[in-house]
Amino acid sequence: MRENFATRLVCPRCRGLLRAVAKQKDDGDVLEGSLTCATCGGSYDIRGSIPRLVIESPGVRETQRSFGSQWRKRGEGRFENETLWGVTRDEELRLSLDALGLKPEEFRNRWVLDAGCGSGRLTRSLAALAGEVVGLDLAQTIDLVIRNGPPLPNLHLVQGNLLHIPLADDAFDVVWSSGVIHHTGDTYRAFTNLARVVRPGGRLYVWVYSSRKLSLYKYIRDAMRVSHRIPPNVLFVFCYALAPLLKVYHAGKLALRRIRNLPVTPRERQQGRIRTIAFELHDDLSPRFQSRHTPEEVLGWFQRAGFVDLEVVGEVGVRGIKAKPATGGGSLARMPSGLHHDTPIDPAPERDTLLAVEPRTG
Repeated sequence: MRENFATRLVCPRCRGLLRAVAKQKDDGDVLEGSLTCATCGGSYDIRGSIPRLVIESPGVRETQRSFGSQWRKRGEGRFENETLWGVTRDEELRLSLDALGLKPEEFRNRWVLDAGCGSGRLTRSLAALAGEVVGLDLAQTIDLVIRNGPPLPNLHLVQGNLLHIPLADDAFDVVWSSGVIHHTGDTYRAFTNLARVVRPGGRLYVWVYSSRKLSLYKYIRDAMRVSHRIPPNVLFVFCYALAPLLKVYHAGKLALRRIRNLPVTPRERQQGRIRTIAFELHDDLSPRFQSRHTPEEVLGWFQRAGFVDLEVVGEVGVRGIKAKPATGGGSLARMPSGLHHDTPIDPAPERDTLLAVEPRTG
């Protein structure tokens, strides 16, 4: 944990200031230590240079288990490896930038949050563009982000719960969360917590499952209902046992597209492979929580949180800009249409230092 990141951390219980005791440091990076809240006295570990700011809420351990098992197995090469949901690393970055409506150069000197970063593939790609990137995830497998590539001085990680977000208000220029908040058990609360950490003038993008367009994976999930209770290793075997049947389904879809003279993308071909199908099945069946939403519902969340220039991207992906307070009043001013590529955005302001690293005594 680097000290410039510490200024953006708060207590997940009361949002109070945190103070640290460093047991082991390396060139300004706190490798081992603890964080204590100056307000409520809550205490949290720093392990492997990652602040562990998770507090319990319903389903936390089940969610940690399901996604932890998924990312661990992928890291072991037991699911798709070179792709993720059928998408290559470069394509993932391109699609993410398109969804945000930003160009690579617009990330310079910005603070970016990848909320629900998983194994950190996109997090690392963003770190190659941005000034500072934070990856937040609930699962212990956030450690994989460090192992999956070389050290990056501008990459920061925190283990935390989006329902008790351990990040300061107005701390980020860009916040990205795709396919995450619908697995929290309280999608709207998770959204409002993300909205609060976006600075005025900053940008937020979220993607959630659609309640209108149900894929075959969702029908299987609905039919099974309690699939999240299946032991992880049993569920893993089940996903691979079912994958060949879904491969036939995918092949039929692609054949129909060819008959209609419609193009078939490399991603569509990749999504018909056994390892990709098994991974997507596991992603649908393992979580305890899974909610689905409409674009109108999500747009309403953005509007209530004071975001403007809203745009629906894809099925239920929405991006918006957090309005700045109107000059001379308390109302919210509407931002200019879009964040134009030739218009600079002011970076999130540096906050007062919230955390003082002290040497261990005794």
